[in-house]
Amino acid sequence: MTSTVVAHGSDTGRGSAATPSPGRSLGYQPALDGLRGLAVLAIFAFHAGFTWAPGAFLSVSTFFTLSGFLITFLLLAEHERHGRIDRRAFWTRRARRLLPASLVTIAGIVLAAALFADAAQLQRLRGDVLAALAYVANWRFISLGDAYGALFQSESPMQHFWSLAIEEQYYLLYPLLFIGILAVARGSRRRMLAALGGLVGLSLAASLLLQAGGASTDRLYFGTDVRAAELLVGALFAVWWSGHRHVGDTVGRRTVRYGGLVALVLMLVLWAVARQDGRAWYQGGLIAYSLVTAFVVLAAVQAEGPVRRVLSAKPLVALGVISYGAYLIHWPVFVWLNESTGLAPWPLFALRVAVTIGLAVVMYRVIETPVREGRSILTRRALLVVPAVVVAVLAASVLVGSIERGQAYDFQDAKARLAAQAAAPPSGTAPATGFTEAMFGDSTALMTGLGVGGWGPDHGVYRGVGGWAELGCATVEAPRLSGGNEVFYPDVCRGWVDQWATKAREERPDVALVQLGPWEVADTQLPGDDVYRSLGDPVLDDAVRRQLARGVDALLDAGAGKVLLLTSPYIDSNRRNGVSPPTPFPESDRARMDRWNQIVREVADERSRVGIVDLAAYQNGLPDEVDRRLRPDGVHLTWDTANEVATWLGPEIARVAGTLPGP
Repeated sequence: MTSTVVAHGSDTGRGSAATPSPGRSLGYQPALDGLRGLAVLAIFAFHAGFTWAPGAFLSVSTFFTLSGFLITFLLLAEHERHGRIDRRAFWTRRARRLLPASLVTIAGIVLAAALFADAAQLQRLRGDVLAALAYVANWRFISLGDAYGALFQSESPMQHFWSLAIEEQYYLLYPLLFIGILAVARGSRRRMLAALGGLVGLSLAASLLLQAGGASTDRLYFGTDVRAAELLVGALFAVWWSGHRHVGDTVGRRTVRYGGLVALVLMLVLWAVARQDGRAWYQGGLIAYSLVTAFVVLAAVQAEGPVRRVLSAKPLVALGVISYGAYLIHWPVFVWLNESTGLAPWPLFALRVAVTIGLAVVMYRVIETPVREGRSILTRRALLVVPAVVVAVLAASVLVGSIERGQAYDFQDAKARLAAQAAAPPSGTAPATGFTEAMFGDSTALMTGLGVGGWGPDHGVYRGVGGWAELGCATVEAPRLSGGNEVFYPDVCRGWVDQWATKAREERPDVALVQLGPWEVADTQLPGDDVYRSLGDPVLDDAVRRQLARGVDALLDAGAGKVLLLTSPYIDSNRRNGVSPPTPFPESDRARMDRWNQIVREVADERSRVGIVDLAAYQNGLPDEVDRRLRPDGVHLTWDTANEVATWLGPEIARVAGTLPGP
């Protein structure tokens, strides 16, 4: 979200604020700084988790489109003045503008991590730092594929570098692409528009093809190929705007000014009501939103008008001036200055914003401005200083990342371990009467299954043959609330009943183990419903019961000999490293989990080959300090503690399975 690429620096001066014309600089446009300030406020609200700003994620798209517009206008102006584009000078300006503040922020995050990071953050630190330095953070987060696992861990303090990565990739490749467009167009703006429009179409086609191929929402949201369209729309509007002097007439001015006002209002409305999970965003929705942004930008650079007046408000402009540093700094501040302070949401938000702005002002005055004006050692000795800083930051990330601070959850590693257990040959010590088991459910099943799958072969009682457990899965395929924040049903879990059946048909386990619960007790919005319901509501209870019964019957019909349902212990949502949040989350309400376990028992009682393993009674009966060790996040066992719990759970599985009739 490196939005301030042409503001208050070497790219434009603080001269005329008049409407731009072809062949000359855009000049300083205070309303564009105001737009940046407004957008960064929206990002603060979104990352604070306020329910009144669910669509504020779109403000990142605003930065993308604004950047595409400004960069293209600069390149056009340079080409019209000199007949060429100096690529080296362009990349040098970008590096001077963006790299120093980015390096300082990354170094600050590494140093702060030594004091504040938990085990999960430390585990990922080196990889996150390397990805941020190389500006490929978006592809790293795609490759990790652990968005739902992150809900049970502290967020990476470098997560926000995904948008910086997309813009840097754009800055690296776009000048080359635009030079090619200029050569082919031979001065024809119509051809330039056609070429840029075609590129927007290619980006949309990539998004549609990825969706057709089953790509996850994270792949679409973080993907450069998908998000490039928003930058290219800005570029397209810059080409169109630079060639339309006739907009200076009365009708044209009014159209842009008041059309921009409508677009600004629409933008604010979308920030208040849009939902991030909508697949429509990747079917042209983000492109449509970028058109809204483009109209706001055009109205902002008019000589006068309502949009320009609103966005030129001094507080917004002041925030816009430091918006790059504010964006860099805000996320680690928000991550580490969190609910553990005991502050209520609004005082906490005020504190976070105050700290962010204070640090951003220092960054702007001490780092950004001196470098941009050539008054910093980072400018004069860049060839020596920058590589040295990069090496030092990487070395520090390795040292800090090696700090031991509890045990981190690695759900992808857990899946790999379960697969390895299933692929292992049968133990030579297994008796002839030993049985096979497979684990089905959500991420709790994933972690519990590690211990269960290891205990059985070691004691010659049973062996694991696989199963199907995924992060974020629940019986009803619907969005939920986690700590008041909307969490959308993961794509990988859709059609889970059929996926259970497929695995059971392939593996034909003697015993299928099923563990669900933490997502069942979250507030759920049923398909076609306009409210969120919690367990205890007869409508949701009935939907959950029917879906659980469907899953159990699918396992039995597909070849599982018996099904054992594990009751779920109480959860302490958002516990971090054994420390509970100041205020319990709604899903931690024990009455909800009691209702879920009652539904589990009702489904089991209706089927002769289905039994209950009362894991809830075992874990709920443990002392609180023991449970905090077993489940540091309040929900999942760890690799070590799953093995510990298996010393009780393994024999209990064998006992209950032995009481049920065979198929």
